[in-house]
Amino acid sequence: MAEIQSFKVGDKVGRNKPAGPQKAQEEEKPSAGFPRVEALIDEYQTADQAKETFADSISQIEGMLAVEKNPKKKAELVKIKRAFEHTMATLDYLFQVRTELAQANAAPEMGAKKPNKKK
Repeated sequence: MAEIQSFKVGDKVGRNKPAGPQKAQEEEKPSAGFPRVEALIDEYQTADQAKETFADSISQIEGMLAVEKNPKKKAELVKIKRAFEHTMATLDYLFQVRTELAQANAAPEMGAKKPNKKK
């Protein structure tokens, strides 16, 4: 007699595979990433210049918020405003780090040992 082999349905039918034809995957949008942030830091030589530019943009968004009646569009404008504020805070922090690094490079190395004086 022929022996019946045991099997699992999952072995024969893939659970994670879609039944219909697969859709073409969307192309990934290029990320703004670090090159864009570095370009902003190079563009604005000081944090004050960056703050001034971003403050102008935020004030324009606040002006649009004041006249907008549609709640969905208002919510989108609030998100945009927050994104500008977060970007401005990040750039401010990066300018602080850049200043601290420049000062650290200008100062003599603190880790160098000084010769001991004999008493």
